[in-house]
Amino acid sequence: MSALIGRMQILGETEKMNDLELIYSEAQSGKEYARRYASYVADILTGLDFQTVDTIIDVFRRAWSTGNTVYFAGNGGSATTCSHFAEDLVLGIATESEKPCRALSLTDNTALITAVGNDEGYENIFVAQLRRVLNEGDILVAISGSGNSQNVIKAVEYVNSMGGVTVGILGFDGGMLKNMCVHYINVGAAHGAYGPVEDAHLAVSRNEFALQLEEPPSLDEAKERLAEVQATAEEELEKARQAAGGKPVDEKKALNWFTERTLRGTEELVEALERGEAEFTIPMEAQAIAIGDCAIVGMPGEVFVKIGLTVTEQSPFARTIPISHTNGSPGYIPTADQVPLGGYEVEQAHARRYGLFIVPESDQAMIDGALAALQKCYDALHE
Repeated sequence: MSALIGRMQILGETEKMNDLELIYSEAQSGKEYARRYASYVADILTGLDFQTVDTIIDVFRRAWSTGNTVYFAGNGGSATTCSHFAEDLVLGIATESEKPCRALSLTDNTALITAVGNDEGYENIFVAQLRRVLNEGDILVAISGSGNSQNVIKAVEYVNSMGGVTVGILGFDGGMLKNMCVHYINVGAAHGAYGPVEDAHLAVSRNEFALQLEEPPSLDEAKERLAEVQATAEEELEKARQAAGGKPVDEKKALNWFTERTLRGTEELVEALERGEAEFTIPMEAQAIAIGDCAIVGMPGEVFVKIGLTVTEQSPFARTIPISHTNGSPGYIPTADQVPLGGYEVEQAHARRYGLFIVPESDQAMIDGALAALQKCYDALHE
């Protein structure tokens, strides 16, 4: 239990008085301590940089598409996280119709690790492996609570020198690795609180889905619609030119944002119809991160409150925090019962692509997408 005691620091800035030591001393039972501990770690998770999470997912996706390998390195509890993470990438992505992701934990070959440790020194157990297998474009994920483990540092230095991509999943103040990794996520906690840091590293998931757009018009109808929007845009530009009195006009800024958005979308619609495109959807991605019985789920777009509440109610976790607008935003995602009522959110800022609005049933697709991401986290923690 003493390994869990430490003074926590959110994002390495503001020290929290309600730290693990206080929780431990006040808890009247194991159940109460576990509940408060989970709640405590959930507070840390809300401080994560979710934009960086999105960036790192893109790094993994590129490696998967190009056939590159994602390697993992870490010590102690982080070593087991390396194994789990690699296993999830290999088995969790592949389907019968898609190629698998190449992923390997450098912590799993006991004979190799002990041979290198005995002959070359423990600080070389990871870099010795990478020198023999690393290819251009490969990725190294360095998982370290302190960010100062010499064997992980040497591995990161080598991958950087070879033009690879390094990703840090770190804790505390990030240590030396914070300034060495190309991308990093830092679980901010005071030195010594390894329990929450390693827990926060453990369960992260993503789920891709799509929102269906309304039935597209025929090509001729789309061209007529485009001509109408172009005429409206030209009227707005002419007014801007007259107001400028002969001075240059930034045409994009001169257009009403709704006109500019509709013009761009309708142009894309005509091009898609001319190409014979059949799928009119908006690709979406929900991301979840969980520790214990607490989870945070990020959803793209600006979802209506009822959608977030439904996700919270149906989540497999006791405590779920939904966050919208995490992966860009095609616009508002209203509930089906709100669409007929009209208003700004469904008449102008309503989610759209190709100038087409999403169908009213998209609220359920968003809920299902978020719940699927949460279920993946839940399954990873309870398998």
